[in-house]
Amino acid sequence: MAAGNSGTTMVAVAAASCGLAGFVPPLWAARQRPDDAPFRKRMFLTAGALAALELTGIVLTSTADVDEHQTPTGLAADLGAIALLINLVLAVTVAVLVRNTQPRAALPGVAEELARRQLREEYRELARRDPSLARTLRVGRPDLPRDLDDGGLLDLNAIPTDHLGPLAGLSAAEVASVADARQQLGRFTSLTELVLYADLSEATASVLGERAVFI
Repeated sequence: MAAGNSGTTMVAVAAASCGLAGFVPPLWAARQRPDDAPFRKRMFLTAGALAALELTGIVLTSTADVDEHQTPTGLAADLGAIALLINLVLAVTVAVLVRNTQPRAALPGVAEELARRQLREEYRELARRDPSLARTLRVGRPDLPRDLDDGGLLDLNAIPTDHLGPLAGLSAAEVASVADARQQLGRFTSLTELVLYADLSEATASVLGERAVFI
């Protein structure tokens, strides 16, 4: 079913159910954009608010006093009817507003970079579990010949100093600081240690954090 037809169906669902299924259209809209977290959060909150309003109306009406014809009466019944009426209006309004929701196209390059990020995490985990194997595979060593795509990891304990600039994007001064710190410590155990001893800026640390590995 096309998204446009589904959107029209959602309006019909909200109206035909007198708002009792009013939480369905925002849930449907959220499913249309699985990768749009802010939009999905808004839709889930909207669905929750409509469901809560509907439940309030039903509870008030069902617990109200009844007359001789078993018709709910009194303040609770009136408030329940008002809550259900407001729920109906809001449910149809929301359904109309979201009826044209379309899946948001992925930005160019995003899927590829997310895949490479996943590769980096998997090879980082390998380096933590089996550093010897990681060294054999040359994880984080793009300066060496290898048949491996680790997502662009850089082993900052092993990459030669003269490769740090072009591979890690460090300035000459930053390369010198990293080289001095590495010579003093022998090896780094974490990005925090590297940043501290090499006195790197927050911006540089953020860039390195995406690709650094310490084997």
